[in-house]
This record gives sequence, C-alpha cells and structure tokens, in this order.
Amino acid sequence: MSNKGMLLSRQSPHLGFLRHSPAQAMSGHFDQLCKWRSHDFDTGTAKTKQPRLPCGSPYVGSRRHAPPSPLLTFSALPAAFEFCPLDSTEEEECNDEGGASTHSSPFGDIFKSLDSDTFPGVEGGTVSHCRHSGETPGGLPDEAWEIVFSLIVDLPRIGSFARVTRGFSQLLKSPMVWAHRAVEVPFGMISGLAPQLDTWLPAWRQASKLVVPRSKQLLAKLSKDVPELPIEVAWRFDARLNGDGVEVINFGWSVKRVADAEEEFVVLGDAPLTQTVSATGLPPYLEVILDDRSADSAGDILNDFGIGVTAQPPSDIDELGSVADEVPLSWVVDFTKHSVVLSINNKEAAKGYGVSGEVLREGDRVGLRVTAAGTIEIFINGKLHEHLVPLPSECVPPGVDLFPVLDLYGCTARLSRTNAYEP
Repeated sequence: MSNKGMLLSRQSPHLGFLRHSPAQAMSGHFDQLCKWRSHDFDTGTAKTKQPRLPCGSPYVGSRRHAPPSPLLTFSALPAAFEFCPLDSTEEEECNDEGGASTHSSPFGDIFKSLDSDTFPGVEGGTVSHCRHSGETPGGLPDEAWEIVFSLIVDLPRIGSFARVTRGFSQLLKSPMVWAHRAVEVPFGMISGLAPQLDTWLPAWRQASKLVVPRSKQLLAKLSKDVPELPIEVAWRFDARLNGDGVEVINFGWSVKRVADAEEEFVVLGDAPLTQTVSATGLPPYLEVILDDRSADSAGDILNDFGIGVTAQPPSDIDELGSVADEVPLSWVVDFTKHSVVLSINNKEAAKGYGVSGEVLREGDRVGLRVTAAGTIEIFINGKLHEHLVPLPSECVPPGVDLFPVLDLYGCTARLSRTNAYEP
C-alpha cells in the first residue's frame, strides 16, 4: 500500500466540510452528527435540548453555514389565541361576576376623539368593559371595525387588540381584515404561531402575500395547505454569517459592533432580497436603518458604512474577509468621507459625489436598489441621491438571487433591516 495513505471519497459520510478530514480521536462526534442531522431526539418535553457538537469538532464544517431551522409544532393549542406572549404588567382583570374593567385602549387617539354619549363604553381614551364580553365598543357594526383593523393591525399587535373584548378576537380572524395586504410574520413569533397556524390560514387566504422567516417546515406546510397564497421568505441577519466584530441581535432583525473590535465588521443576509412565488415586478431593494452612529471612527477616517448585495449564496462562502468588498460576486457601495464608491469583487467600478458618509445621521434609512439595467441607485430616507453606473460587463446580471451584504465600518455601531420593498 502506498505510504501516502488512502483518500476517502468526497461523498463519504465520514467527511465533514469538504476540506476537513476528522481525526480518529474525535470519531465519536460522528454518531452525534448523524443523530443531529436526522433530528432523532425527543422534543416532547421542554427540558430536552438538541444535541450540540463541540465547536472544535471537524464535523461542524464551515461556520458560514446557517444552522437548521427550529423544529415547529403545528398541533393546535387549546384556548391559545394570543400567540404573542403577553407581558404580565399589561394584563387586565375581570371579577368573577363578569364585571367591567378599565384599561388603556390599544387604539390610542382613536378612542380619545369619541364622545361617550354617542359611543357607550368609551370614556377618555379608555374602554370600560370585560374582556370576556362578546360586544364591540362604541356600538359600531362589525364591518366598521374590520375596516379599522385592516388599517392598523399586524401580527405583533393581535394580542393587544384581542384583550379588549372577545368580539375583537373573532373579528381579527375575518378575511376582510387581511385582504389585499402583505401579512408579515416577525422572526421572533414563528414558534408561537406554529401551533395555531391552522386557525389563521383561512383568514389570510385573500392576502396579497405571506412573508415568513426561513423555515423548511413552515414553507412545506404553507405550500401544502395554501398553495394559492404567494409566499415570500424574509431575509434576516444570521449569527453564522458575520465577522467576529459583529453581533446579531433582536432575532436577526439587527446587528451591532462588538465592543473593542477593530475589524471584520461584515454581515450577510440569510435569504435573497425577494423570494416571492408570484413576481412583484419590483426591482431588488435593500434598506436598513442606522440605529447608532456613535462608534469611534478614529481608526479609519476615510471609510464609513457599506451596503451592497452578492450573488454568491452565503452557504458557499468559506471566508468573509475583513471588509464587504472581499465577498465574492458582490456589488458593494462604500460611503467615504466625501463620496460613495461602488466596488465590484473588491475593485472600484464607479464613483459618485451626490452623497457621502458625512451626511449620514443616526436614524437615517439607507436604501440600495438594483435597476433593470443592473446599475445601482442609493436612497437616503426614500430620496434618490446617487446613481452608480459600472461598465456593461460589470452590471448586476438579471434574474439572479441577491443576498444582502453590510459593513459596519466608520461611525455606524448598530443598524436594523426594514420591511421596505421600494423607496
């Protein structure tokens, strides 16, 4: 036999990420890996935790690979209308005899403008009734409340509205409330919504689309139960898709710089900008809010925040590099002190002076839109400030999936994504 040893096939299950051949001393990790991949563990109790491989195990593979979606349970829970957990300080009380309770209304100024003589049960911006009552306040017909809800309600507020009265609980499941609207499931609500999903899907059948976090289980169920409903996967920041100088927070909605970090401020989105089943006709658009601009930029007085897209799926990227420009197949706009520079695969391709890092302020919304011609437009608070046009051979090709790329250099210490699909 050759002294070089025997090479395993790349398809062998004993290989971790393609370039890692496990040491014999760590071969015990393989059983854990098989068990983890097959989800062969008890999820019947809350105390049981999913097996986790040691960080040093060669079976972990590249850390750029996003972890599997959380396991969801779709069996209905009894008497569990409010899938968004309620804060104990907000709970109102009703006496045993069905007496009235008074609490602040989630409608705010709407109730304050109503006359208690004309609308019984409404006094000074509060609603006096028992949450178990089947009546709706103000004496308004159900159709009127459906119109009101269609203008103001979203999933995070369902629990607040449902606590007002049982009548609201029933109206919130009316298809008229959600018709022709985009229903968005926040990242932190997916596990709480799953057990009650079957009771809500009939209410959303007339929605324009359903926007959900990435979850193979959820997408498979929706495809089976509501095949006619357009489904879109909302991208989010992922803890496996960022540099060491960035921390993912707020269920993947936001990112912030790690204290005392000096480099590797790059972070990617885990899904393309749009994955709508039925084409919207809108060009790809990425927008973030600059939540905190208080970071010390003394280390780099020229370069600031960067925003862009990549056509390379994050799971195929081995190393992010120190800056966003090093992400392969990327188009990144860097804000410098006096200009913006479009870098394509880490090479300058276009430059503009319509906006710069000096004009960015805390709370600004920064947007990037890819035009039909493959050029790049930059928006600040919804207003077009710059149009960057590279060579025709360097433009963004049409029809490719584009993943978000952000760089928190300069003053930007924290940013969050928005739900905007156009400026």
